[in-house]
Amino acid sequence: MSDSASSSGLGAGLRGVGAVVVEVGSTWTKAGWGGDDSPSCLTPSLLTRVPSTSTSGVAASSATSLSSPVLSSSSSSSSAVSSSKSPSSSAASSSSKASSTSNSYTNYVGEDALSLRRDEAEVVRVLRDEGDVGDWGALELLLEHIFTRRLAADPRHHPLLFVEPSHLTDLSPRLHLFELLFETFQIPALFLSNDAVLSCFSNSRTTALIVDCGGEHCSVTPVYEGYALKRRTVRSSLAGAKLADEFTHRLSLRDITIHPRYSIRRTHLPDGTIHVSSLHYPLTHPSYERLMIHNVAADAIASVCHVSATPFDEVANANIPTVPYELPDGKTIEIGVDRFDVTECLFRPEKLKDQSNLHGVPLVGVHKMVQEAIAGCDPNTRRDLWNNIICVGGTSLLSGFTQRLQTELTDIAPNKFKVLAPTNNSERRFSSWIGGSILASLSSFHHLWISKSEYADHGKDLIRKCP
Repeated sequence: MSDSASSSGLGAGLRGVGAVVVEVGSTWTKAGWGGDDSPSCLTPSLLTRVPSTSTSGVAASSATSLSSPVLSSSSSSSSAVSSSKSPSSSAASSSSKASSTSNSYTNYVGEDALSLRRDEAEVVRVLRDEGDVGDWGALELLLEHIFTRRLAADPRHHPLLFVEPSHLTDLSPRLHLFELLFETFQIPALFLSNDAVLSCFSNSRTTALIVDCGGEHCSVTPVYEGYALKRRTVRSSLAGAKLADEFTHRLSLRDITIHPRYSIRRTHLPDGTIHVSSLHYPLTHPSYERLMIHNVAADAIASVCHVSATPFDEVANANIPTVPYELPDGKTIEIGVDRFDVTECLFRPEKLKDQSNLHGVPLVGVHKMVQEAIAGCDPNTRRDLWNNIICVGGTSLLSGFTQRLQTELTDIAPNKFKVLAPTNNSERRFSSWIGGSILASLSSFHHLWISKSEYADHGKDLIRKCP
């Protein structure tokens, strides 16, 4: 192979090396190896940040105490963490590294770390509401955690396929990402791929309308012949987090309060009963308390709520049978009308208490988002899009979601249409990651990788190589 050929795509030495696929979502980050059926690593897309002045009081949120490694300490004046060492070596030393200055903080990454309450521990999200990276230091720590602790892989020896959101058109986040991955993690090769396009690939299509209803956002993206029509993407905050907030609000109207798991202690008595007592931690950061309450509400919705196949009338169904749900404090609540009325908000958002949306745009139902996205496309592509509407994302797993979308679209679709969804829950939840896994494992894909030598020669001008 000539020198010019070896500088483009994967060199011969990397052809047999497994590629890593990473997707940083609004709620969860998925990572694993190209060619696998599902991600081997699933970790929250956030971390907790504790000021060095904190007393660092810790309370386990479950009966079993969990260890929680400290991944890094960093000055609060900088949003990014930089290191001249390789990630594999820096991770080993960072666990013992702590700052003594008053303006520094310690970061804790991973699901185990989040399950432990710490005094003044603030929850920091990697992504902003707009879907791009809001804290590059947090992203670096998250990737370091994935490579060294979850995948046990040296990033310098594995190509990386990074999944990016379908709606982003600004190139500046790509510039920063190239710098982080090539210069800090020193990966040998990189490719950025659109999440909606990858969802198409995982469903054996090149043209489709991807309805991705996840934890924080819902997006509807047209994909035509393997290319995402980014400027026709319709996004909304009408997703799982909005439903969890609405569920919590409706419980409060019944004078029911969700107590986070860390604030409850259960003691097994000799007579076989369980004594529940409340714990008070005044130094708990509000963001951590909100997250823990949200997690309980989200679990309740996933456990007992359904989407009605037709528009739900709460008055006509006032006597609907209730379903019990046990809160962390041991109290069992009965959920009746709200089993269907909370999820009804996905198609009738006017029922929500919180009407806020991205960029101040009024909330509309998921079916209206589908109509708007297709209407913005070229008339010659609309028929194919109507016949290939694919539902993915965690919130789309709610029972009855696809059937209800089918019902709503019947009244507004101009002609025949088809709503599809992977039958396997894992395939629907991890749709875009699975598409990336398929793409990264193809031998025909090798020439598309951006190699480290290419980056050294051409720098950030290569960002346009990834469509």
